[in-house]
Order: sequence, then C-alpha cells, then structure tokens
Amino acid sequence: MTGWLFYLPLALVFYQFVVFPLLLFSLARRKPERTYRELSDEELPTLTVLIAARNEERSIAAKLRNCLKLRYPKEKLRIIVVANGCTDGTPEIVRGFAGRGIELLEYGEVGKTVAQNLAVRECDSDVIVFSDANNPYNLDGLYELAKPFQDPQVGSVAGVHYYFNTEQATGATEGTYMTRIETLLKVAESRFGATLGAAGSIYAVRRSAYIPLPPDVMSDFWEPVLIAARGWRSEFTTKALAFERAHPEFEGEFRRKVRIIHRAVFSMLRFRWMLNPFRHTKLAVLFFSHKLLRWFDPFLLIAAFLSAVVRILAGRGGWLERSYFLMVTTLGFVALLGRGLGRERAVPGLSHAYYAFLMMAAALKGTVAAFRQGSMSSWDHGR
Repeated sequence: MTGWLFYLPLALVFYQFVVFPLLLFSLARRKPERTYRELSDEELPTLTVLIAARNEERSIAAKLRNCLKLRYPKEKLRIIVVANGCTDGTPEIVRGFAGRGIELLEYGEVGKTVAQNLAVRECDSDVIVFSDANNPYNLDGLYELAKPFQDPQVGSVAGVHYYFNTEQATGATEGTYMTRIETLLKVAESRFGATLGAAGSIYAVRRSAYIPLPPDVMSDFWEPVLIAARGWRSEFTTKALAFERAHPEFEGEFRRKVRIIHRAVFSMLRFRWMLNPFRHTKLAVLFFSHKLLRWFDPFLLIAAFLSAVVRILAGRGGWLERSYFLMVTTLGFVALLGRGLGRERAVPGLSHAYYAFLMMAAALKGTVAAFRQGSMSSWDHGR
C-alpha cells in the first residue's frame, strides 16, 4: 500500500511537469499557427471594455487615462466601469471622467460575476473586453484582442498578464511563472483552440457567445472554457498585454493565490462534467493535466513524502525513496533560506524556492477551503 502511495503521486506530478508539457508542445508544433490579417478601422468590431472595480480609488484614474489612449476607433469603443459595492471614492472618480465618455454602472455588493452578468446585458457591442482596475494595457492591446474575432469560430481571446517589477522578489518569481511558463502553455493550447482560462485583467468574449455564470463561479477562468465547450475557439494572443506590479510582499501574493484557488476549485466542483473525456475529450485532458493536477500537487507531494518516510523506516525504501526524501528536505531548507534572504529582493534560487513553497501552501489552503467553506462570490482588490 505504501508503495502505491509513493509511486502513483510522483508519477502524476512527473506527468504534469514533464510529460504533459512535452507532449503538448510536440503536438502543437504539428498544428499550423493561426495568423490574422490587419484590419482597418471600418472592419474592426464594436467593442466594450468592462472594468471591474471594488474600492479602487488608488488605481482607477490611471486605468481610465490608459483606456482613453488605447489604439481603437472611438466611435466603436465604449468604456464602462462596473462598481461593485464600493465604500471609497471610486464612483466619484469615475464620474469625473463622464465628459470623456466613461460610463459607470453600480449594482451594489452583488459579487464580481453577477456584476459582470448584469453589465453584459447593457452592452450591444460585438466584443466585450473584461479588465481589472489596476492593469493598464499596451497601446495596441484592444486592437490585438479584437483582431482574431474576424474568424467567426473564435468565441474568446485572452491576453498576457505581465508583471514588470522584476527587481522585487515577488515580481521576479510571479513573473517567471505567469509571464513565461503559463504563456508557453497557453500559446500551445491556443493552437488547439482551447486556451484554458484567462487572466481576469485581459480577455475578450464575443457578445453572442457570452454565457451568464452563477455568482460563485470564477468568471475569468470558466467563461473561456465553457465557451470552448460549446464549440467556439478559445484563443490566446501574446500581443495584448496587461501590466501589473506584483504585491510587494510574498504574504500578499499568498493571500491572493488562496482566494483564486478557492474559487477555481469550488467552480470545478460545479462543472465537474468537464473532466468527462467522453463528453469533451480535448478539454477534459487539458483541464486534468494543466489545472486539476496543479491544484492537488500539495496533496500528492505530501502523500509521497509520508509514504517515503514510512518505507525508509520500515526498511523497504530504495534509492528513489531516499532521493525523494533528500530532495524535499533540501528544497525545504532552501525555501527557508529564501524566506530569510530572498524575500525582499530577488535572489536566484532562494526567492524561487520560497515562492514555490508558498504557492504549494496556497494551493493546499485554497483547495481545503473550497471543500470546507463552499463558495466565495464577492471580491476585493486585496492589495
């Protein structure tokens, strides 16, 4: 029994981090890269930017100024701020931009997903871009998000969430994961028309393909996935960028990750049919390999570690169990050093080890919370 508890979890982790990426990249290379021609202003679809905002008085003005500078024909662009239960000066700041065409919608404290559902009803544009209040875009961001919709089979397009404060430990480590590793995986998935999820700061949806979601569902992840499940293409572009400064402290990023994983895992419980390979084979394989295993990595690694300890103490542990025990304890020691030396500024190896430890802890806490506490429908900036 202890053998299974050791080898099976490690096999699943090895599959997730080694076999799946290699297989995905290999198959993606066989798919032709989709290219889209440049569009004139007359050919571009009408577009609405929906900005989710809850107590964002520190960042909303800069976000709106950025939106007004973006390359997109003004006669085809609407910018709407969806204020959800704000208790600070966010609504007043937005009203100050009314003369420049910025609109404000207030629905009370209904939760982010419900607020987005209600706001979409107010939109009559061809494409809706969902954004957060603290993420400016590159100047061509809206244009690059809109361009793939010239293909009538495209239902959603996600952009890149880019962390730019790489001089800080949090920005360097989060940037390595989000901007490099996740981007590579999503580019490959996009070749299959099934990009799994999107950053809530930058993704676009064809208005006719939008699916209203329950209030306790993580909209930025599940909207593109459910659209793909209905037969639309869900794509990813590296030319549309949303910029963010990572939280200055690892503990802030930890709390944010806990909230994200809590909502993502709970949403998975609602849409568990997505794991049925007989219903959506491609999406089920990608979802299991890219997302589900990642959320349960801490449980797999802990099970393997405890099993290795038991087998070693019982005299049944071989070189693999001893090597795994040594690797985990060594990485734990390096992570501890990272907490002391690589938390304030980026120290190669140390900062990343501490980041990996915190993200595993966040996955553990968020997953347990999803099963024990249930839904989490409200949101805050959490900065």
